[in-house]
Amino acid sequence: MDFELRQHLTRLWGEKKQLIDDLRALKAEKGRKRYDETVSVAQDHVIADTSKLKILDMTGKTMKGFSGRLAVETVEKEGKVVAVMLRSGYDEMVVVLRVPKSLNINAGELARELGLKLNGSGGGHPKAAAVRLPISKKMDVVKLLLQKVG
Repeated sequence: MDFELRQHLTRLWGEKKQLIDDLRALKAEKGRKRYDETVSVAQDHVIADTSKLKILDMTGKTMKGFSGRLAVETVEKEGKVVAVMLRSGYDEMVVVLRVPKSLNINAGELARELGLKLNGSGGGHPKAAAVRLPISKKMDVVKLLLQKVG
């Protein structure tokens, strides 16, 4: 917990004997602000955008746990397959996949196939999946997704 938040909580408790509801509101506000910043940054990191597919390369950015939400909201807004590429450790990346209900594409099968072809591992559900791969395979992922999805 940061110093500013501690000060605020101490002041709330001293003045109004309030903590829980205000703490929740503060955390929600901070989380929403961080998410809005993430969405804004993501718009500058689109590396492929077709009628059926959008790929976001967030490997150089900190996502703070928002990758799935970003993918879901992009799918809902644009109605296309979304792949969010994230760095995971020194030499690995994770690709989060989400597929709209309107498209007959199985995200779990797509993730498994990417993993098998690119020395990684993947899987998931028909509309939500992920694959873990060597970071060196980033452009191969883009090529395969463009081939498979369009």
